[in-house]
Amino acid sequence: MKPNTRRSPREVIESVDQPELEEAWYKFPRQEMVACSINRERDSVRWKVHQKGRKYMHIHTHPGGSRLSIYPSSRDLDSFLLDKMRSMVIAKTSPKTGKLESYFVVRKKKFVPQSSSLLPRQYEELLMNRMYEGIDDSSFAESLDVLFRKYDLQWRYVPVAEGKNAFDSRAQYQTDLADKLKTEYRMAA
Repeated sequence: MKPNTRRSPREVIESVDQPELEEAWYKFPRQEMVACSINRERDSVRWKVHQKGRKYMHIHTHPGGSRLSIYPSSRDLDSFLLDKMRSMVIAKTSPKTGKLESYFVVRKKKFVPQSSSLLPRQYEELLMNRMYEGIDDSSFAESLDVLFRKYDLQWRYVPVAEGKNAFDSRAQYQTDLADKLKTEYRMAA
């Protein structure tokens, strides 16, 4: 039996040179991720998929310490809606070490309404409310769920705890993260 020589998505993401810059990949089913960055910057990445016409998964990093860096930008969402991407993964990484901190996954269902061009603007308003009005995690998640469901999209946040299985320790990790964010918010106020 042939050993599996494909690297895991985490290994690919964490092996990036210059982790302070965004990086992009695409992935077809049962294949390893393929780098597709054309121009990498601290807060954006231009990319091109070779083999157009097939549905694929788009993955890119958001390095940074901002609380909002886990979420896709409105530009990310816009390109996701207009392209053949089946799903988009934002991998939040440490800008210093390149270590993976969490994933944010958005997936299209079978049908995305024509009115989806309004989604990036509505999404940006929701993010601004989160940032400037201090909406708590659960209220934000509910609002995001309602907004994405309206456009036939599914989303999931997946924390990656260092040295822990993210699925076994997810509830405790989310509680710890919520406590940490509340403390940071109080300190900033």
